Amino acid sequence: METSTPTNHDVLIAIGINWEGQRQVLGVDLANRESQSSWRDFVLALKQRGLSGVELAVSDDHAGLRKATAEILPEAAWQRCYVHFLRNCLDYLPRKADDDCLQELRWLLCFGRFCGVCGCLRSRKVESRI
Repeated sequence: METSTPTNHDVLIAIGINWEGQRQVLGVDLANRESQSSWRDFVLALKQRGLSGVELAVSDDHAGLRKATAEILPEAAWQRCYVHFLRNCLDYLPRKADDDCLQELRWLLCFGRFCGVCGCLRSRKVESRI
């Protein structure tokens, strides 16, 4: 009887948004770890498959991903993901303060109905996903 040992892998995913606002999965890959080299290989493979015209890359604040993106897609500006930023902020607060602090953070980052972070029009649907 063979037994297998479970192994951990990271899933690398790239999602693109076209000018009509439609999301498309550009690529999915497994990596042994989420390193700069694995992200570099992933982004390079996307580019070799024809990815072009990237103007903005949005991601969490992973240093390896940021470096790989800057190297392979130097024309693209980088922006930290708004949702990841808010979640990271909450990591430093007591759980009982989450709701009040999240509301204050949103107020600081999004002025009125226009978001100062990503330029989107905020909606209750977007806010409820955070």
